[in-house]
Amino acid sequence: MAAMTQEAIDSCIAEYDGYRQPLLNDQLFLHCKGFMEISKEIGKYKNVKALWLQQNALSKIENLELCPELGCVYLHQNCIKKISGLDKLVNLHTLNLSQNYITKIEGLENLPNLETLMLAHNRLSTLQSLEGILACKTVSCLDISHNGLSVDKEAGEDPDDVIKLLQQLPVLACLYIQNNELPNQTRYFRRKMIGTIKTLTYMDERPVFPEDRRTIDAWMIGGFEAEDAERDLIREEKKAAEKASLQKYKEMQERGRAMKEQREAELALLEEQRLQWMADNKVVHEQERQVLVAEEYEARKLEKEQANEHQEQLDQLISTGLASSLKQERDRLERLRIEQEVRDEIEREEKERDQRLQEYKKRVNEERLSRDQELQFIDEELNLMTIQDEKALAKQQSELQFTDPMSGMPTETKISDVAPPTKVASVPPSKTSYSKKTSVWEKYASLERKFK
Repeated sequence: MAAMTQEAIDSCIAEYDGYRQPLLNDQLFLHCKGFMEISKEIGKYKNVKALWLQQNALSKIENLELCPELGCVYLHQNCIKKISGLDKLVNLHTLNLSQNYITKIEGLENLPNLETLMLAHNRLSTLQSLEGILACKTVSCLDISHNGLSVDKEAGEDPDDVIKLLQQLPVLACLYIQNNELPNQTRYFRRKMIGTIKTLTYMDERPVFPEDRRTIDAWMIGGFEAEDAERDLIREEKKAAEKASLQKYKEMQERGRAMKEQREAELALLEEQRLQWMADNKVVHEQERQVLVAEEYEARKLEKEQANEHQEQLDQLISTGLASSLKQERDRLERLRIEQEVRDEIEREEKERDQRLQEYKKRVNEERLSRDQELQFIDEELNLMTIQDEKALAKQQSELQFTDPMSGMPTETKISDVAPPTKVASVPPSKTSYSKKTSVWEKYASLERKFK
C-alpha cells in the first residue's frame, strides 16, 4: 500500500499530462495507486472539479473539504463503510460510491446540487438504510442495484414502502434497482414503480416511453381491462394521427397542384399579353429599326468622308513639299535597315568562315596524324627489309663457291676455310627485295609530296 504524498500526487499528474502548478489543475487522476487515506496534500489543488480515487484502499472519506470546487468525485471500488466528509462540497453534483461496504445512506444533508448518486454493489439491504436519501431532494439519477435490498414482511414491512420512499424524490428520473430481492417480493414491481413515480423516465436499463406511462397509469386505476382499453385508445389515436397526417399530405398536394395551375395560367396570360404587345407594336418596331439603320448608315458615311478628307490633306502636304522631312526620314530608316542587313550578312559569313576554318584545321590535324603513322610504318618496313637484305647477303657470301686453279673444278670450300680468298664474286640483291624497297620509297615520296 502507498501513502498519498506530494511526490505520489506529482507523479500521477505527470503521468496524465497535468500542470506542475497545483492551482492550474481542474482534475486529478489518483486511481489504482493503492492509497489507504486521503492526505491533506490534496488541499493544494483548490480548483479541482473532478477527482478520480477509485480502485484504491480508502476506508474513510476525509480532507475533501479542502477542495471546495469539487463537482465530480469517484470513490468506487474502495473499502469505505460510511458516507461522511462531504458537508462542505456544495458544488458536488456527481458522487460514485459503488462497490464499497456502505450499509446506510447518510451525510447528504448539505449537498444542495447533488444530481447523480451511485451506490451499486454495497450493503444497503433494508428499508431503513435508504431513508437517508430523503435528505437530498435534488437527486435525479439513483443507482442502488446489486445491494441485496429486501423488506422484512414478518416485521410488518411492505415492498410498497420502498416505492413510497422513492416517490418523495421530486425530480427522480433515472432509477437502477435491479438484482435485489425487493422486485421478487412483490408482483408488478416495475408497473407500480412507474405508476407511482410520475417523473421516472428510465428504469433498469429500459426507458419509460409515453405510451408505457399511459398504459401503466390506466392499469393503476382500473387494472388490465383499463390497460387494454388504453392500448386500444392509443392504437386509435395512432390511426387517427396517421389519417390526419395523410389528409394533411393530400391537402398539401391539392394546394400545390392548385398553385401550380394558377402559376401556369399566369404564365400563359403573360405570354399571351407579350405576343399581343409584339403584334400591336410590330410597325413601331419596324420603323424604329429603319431609323436605327439609317442613322448607322449616315454615321458610317460621315466617317468615310472624314477619312477621305484626311487622306486628301495628307496627299496635299506631300505634294507641296511639307512632307519632305518625312520622306528623308523614311529614306534614312531604309538605309539603316539595309546597312543592318549587310552587317548581319557579314557576321553570318564570318561565322561560317570560322566554322569552315575550324573544320579544316581539324581535318588537317587528323591527316597529319595519319601521315605520321604511315611514315612510322614505312620506316619500320624499311628497317625490316634492310635487316632481311643484310641477312640474305651474308648467307649468300657464306655459301659462295670458289674455283680450283689447278684443276679448274669448282669446290664447296666456304670462306671460313680459305684464307685469303682469291676472288669474291659480286652477288646482286634479289629482285623481290628490290621491288619491295622501290614501292616503299615511292609511297614515302608520294606522302611527302602530299603533305609538303
